[in-house]
Amino acid sequence: MIHLKLFLIFLKLGAFIFGAGHALASAIQEEVVARGWLTAEDYQDGWAIASALPGPISIKMVTYTGYKVAGVWGAISSVLGYILPSAALMGLASFLFLRFRESRVVEAALRGIKPAVLALIAVAAFKFLKLGAVGDLRAYAVAAAAFGILAFTNISPVFVVLGAALVGLTYLWR
Repeated sequence: MIHLKLFLIFLKLGAFIFGAGHALASAIQEEVVARGWLTAEDYQDGWAIASALPGPISIKMVTYTGYKVAGVWGAISSVLGYILPSAALMGLASFLFLRFRESRVVEAALRGIKPAVLALIAVAAFKFLKLGAVGDLRAYAVAAAAFGILAFTNISPVFVVLGAALVGLTYLWR
């Protein structure tokens, strides 16, 4: 039964959450932490791990959540539920976009969607901060440094995450 619940929850999220994987962050949190399937700390740990690994963050979070809740089959049912709506809708959208890409209506709609997606990402980051992901001066320094490096240099995010992990190791010597 838990596998079906996971499938349906992620089917809903896959169908109705728009934007980058970060937009999915608060929705997953609301669904699984509120149900008691994950603690806020488990969720933050998963987000940190998913952010550090290559590839789309959304599918990594869905996989992590499903696995944490119900093992391998939980991960499989979560991923299938999550990708089904987007795969079907992307196929339809690709067909329609290629057919109507010169349309002023399509162009105008995309101009409206982009700022809304930016807002979704900002809200997800704000909620992540409220969860306590950045809780002391050292963590604020890492967040500020990482933001500065990523925003104003061409240094790979891989090196930024590895550097942050090294700074994180200093917590061993509090």
